[in-house]
Amino acid sequence: MIDEYGIKFQQYLVQTYGRKLWDDEDLSKWVEMNKRNYILKDIHMCKSSKLEFSDNSHFNMAYQCEGGKYKKFGRLLRDYVVANITEPMGRRPFPIPSNSTVLIMGNSHTRQMAETLLCQYADSVDSFETTSIGTGKTDFFVAHLSNNSTLISLTNNPIVYSKDWKKLLQDIINRPLRSLDAIILGKFNGFLESRGTNFLKTVDDVAKDLNITVDFENVAPPSLKDVAKVYKGPIISVSMFGVQGESEERLSNTTQRTLLKYKHRKNVRLISGRKYIDEIGMECGTDLYSSEGQGDCTENKKKIKDDSRQADHMHRCTGLLGGHPDLIAWETVEEIYSISNL
Repeated sequence: MIDEYGIKFQQYLVQTYGRKLWDDEDLSKWVEMNKRNYILKDIHMCKSSKLEFSDNSHFNMAYQCEGGKYKKFGRLLRDYVVANITEPMGRRPFPIPSNSTVLIMGNSHTRQMAETLLCQYADSVDSFETTSIGTGKTDFFVAHLSNNSTLISLTNNPIVYSKDWKKLLQDIINRPLRSLDAIILGKFNGFLESRGTNFLKTVDDVAKDLNITVDFENVAPPSLKDVAKVYKGPIISVSMFGVQGESEERLSNTTQRTLLKYKHRKNVRLISGRKYIDEIGMECGTDLYSSEGQGDCTENKKKIKDDSRQADHMHRCTGLLGGHPDLIAWETVEEIYSISNL
């Protein structure tokens, strides 16, 4: 259907040239395309494979995908954003409020969201420092933004498998938790689910590099309940992109309701990392840690090889057309701004 704008444009063509230059179907497509481009022009979406900041620092984005399935996903994502994502979501000038410091912590799914958030606002980064300990990945970064705010991300770090995790955390980020304006809390990997993976070795290697003692097998990482005990500021709990994080998400949901009912804490919020997957209609998962667009946009299969896993357990494809992490990053930004007004 041609809307009012299209009708007026057709009338203009008739008045100016004495005839229509396009048929109604072509004009309708042209109007829709321009509407879509107008809506998307101010959206902060990560479409870069390599981030370069004003201080000449840089790093490569991971889980980059390409190919026909990814292009299909990109079209579905684009259409969903145009139809459903309204201002200010995805359009904030900065990811966190001015003069604030926000900590992000969790596992590699949290890291992917954090890196996507940074990518969306790469033009706002004044300085960027990163440390990859043991893993070769961007597991600890500090970004200072041009609105005098600071974004700290610490993921896949073994300090959470120590009973002294709070002290160790404060030592690494070089500030007390009480000085933070918010914590974005993802899920941490547990020992049982990590058996048979490279993560076990990563924990040992990083612990040795940091010269700390951890007990991965017997010390459970901090849950939302544990973090809420030691930090009274705003907490935004973000679950995994994979279904393996759903049990922790349910536990966090119970914790949030309990804190609200008995402690009257309104500054604890929850975001489901899988919120948009069913709505868009594709998992578009990948576990290939590649910055070269080599990943394949994978969907669940009836049968999988013994050494592989289903798409609903994987990380999410990103690339030139964006990805699921963009949507979750936008959700997180909105919760940060909402919770800062309490």
